[in-house]
Amino acid sequence: MVALAAVALWIMVGTDPREPGAAEVSTAVATPASNGESGAIYLVIDNAGTSDQLLAVEVDGAERASIHRMTEAAGTEVMEEMDLLEISAGETVAMAPGEMHVMADDIKNDWVPGDRLAVDLRFRDAGAVKIEVPVVDYVELADRLSEDDRPS
Repeated sequence: MVALAAVALWIMVGTDPREPGAAEVSTAVATPASNGESGAIYLVIDNAGTSDQLLAVEVDGAERASIHRMTEAAGTEVMEEMDLLEISAGETVAMAPGEMHVMADDIKNDWVPGDRLAVDLRFRDAGAVKIEVPVVDYVELADRLSEDDRPS
């Protein structure tokens, strides 16, 4: 019974409770998107352990997923794909619209508020982390990504 509760906690929070101090996702949300298009996922990753790297992301029902950030080139904002996301020891990385996000390309079904997406994250040290990401409307997105509303 205890093992079942630990697995349920792992699924809900998105990190393995057997690895204290590992990078974990405290907030995860996605925005609505249409079949065949790209969708955005925003994560807040807390790293209480040693430095780690987010190496890869897979989104069930998407052809491909990658980490992007906005940068400036010649006075114009451009989206740039990142090879990996470095997360320093003790750091919290908060993805946000217009800054950083996970881009899921060529999604196979519409994402509508209330849907839950299966997402696999692969960290260098924390290993594989499976999370469920709720699709929310844009008002709820702002609320969930607000620092005051993040789980502690």
